[in-house]
Amino acid sequence: MRVGVRVHQLPDTAILRFFAPGSPRTPETTGAMVNASVRQNRAAGATSETAETYWSPLIQGEALTLEIELPAGVDPRTVRIALPRLSHLFRLPFAEPGPAASAATTCHQDPPCEPAWDQPSRATALLPHTDASGATGVCTATLLNDAAPSTYIPFLLTAQHCLSEQTRASSIEAVWFHRADNCGGPSRMLQSVSGGADLLYAAKSTDTSLRRPDLAR
Repeated sequence: MRVGVRVHQLPDTAILRFFAPGSPRTPETTGAMVNASVRQNRAAGATSETAETYWSPLIQGEALTLEIELPAGVDPRTVRIALPRLSHLFRLPFAEPGPAASAATTCHQDPPCEPAWDQPSRATALLPHTDASGATGVCTATLLNDAAPSTYIPFLLTAQHCLSEQTRASSIEAVWFHRADNCGGPSRMLQSVSGGADLLYAAKSTDTSLRRPDLAR
């Protein structure tokens, strides 16, 4: 699940944690990162609820808890949020394909089985993203390095038909290393990075979209 947090007011110093009850994994973010996402949406022209919504990381489970921690001395009344949207996924985008999909995946090969594919495969990410209605989709993207050796800005190239607006870009969670650990083996190396990205360029004519993860978040 993902929960859409509509932010009316939130201190930068707040810490937000999202987790399934009983799960050891507790993704967290800060009020400053959430507020930066909202400002980016508004700067791109989004208004009202769409601009003010921050989508949580993808949480596995049938229940989701949001915990907000404030530093000592911060008035709890400075937190004004709503939870108007919930996105429920019936199947994880990185789950192993079931028997019904086996015929369609017979042409797929594990990168560890082909040494020449090993390094390029590590530059591929799954991008779960959620729209204003709460519908979640998944695209793939390729990591592009810039030309300056001192910066290593992680640009992401994907399709415009998938991600064409800033609010959708703000909702992405990049899932890396969706590949087998070894030839014919399971996939246990998944790493997720939430926080969204900035839309730098999108063109329908070439169906391209260039994103840059917001390192300030």
